[in-house]
Amino acid sequence: MFKESAQNLFDSIIFLFVTHPFDTGDLVQINQATYIVLRLNLLSTQFVTTEGLNLYMSNPVLAATSIQNFRRSSYQYEETKIQVAFDTPWEKIDAVQRDLNKWIENDVEHRFMYPARIFPSSISYMRTMELIVGMTHSHNFQDCGNRLLRKVAFMAALMYYLRKHRVVYEEGLSLIHI
Repeated sequence: MFKESAQNLFDSIIFLFVTHPFDTGDLVQINQATYIVLRLNLLSTQFVTTEGLNLYMSNPVLAATSIQNFRRSSYQYEETKIQVAFDTPWEKIDAVQRDLNKWIENDVEHRFMYPARIFPSSISYMRTMELIVGMTHSHNFQDCGNRLLRKVAFMAALMYYLRKHRVVYEEGLSLIHI
């Protein structure tokens, strides 16, 4: 029993002081769940979930888990999907992308990295094209509120340029034969 306790203590020390994957206050993702690091102890770490619940995990368990640290990450990429009519000329999509990138280049707050990209993802029954709009934030995702504010600004610009170039999706009439 003493051997196992000593091994856990040694593993925790290595994890906290050598590996050192996070600090108090960091936003981390562990097993597809997002947490804020609340307190580091020698044998365990206390997290707060996005719902405000406290979660305690042993450091030896954490040492064997994949941990993503948002604060220590560089610029972060995000995608959104849009659908447009299948017969939309690609020139219109290019024009939206050009205008979106001019907006990014002239953004006084420097919220995004140049360039944003729009590329096709799929075609559905030759009626719609699904496009992926990719953006790279010029900050990491540590501050969720600012991330959402940046995303709202990007979406507003995307919607403006889609309307400007009359890129639309219209559900066609379906004929039902009886």
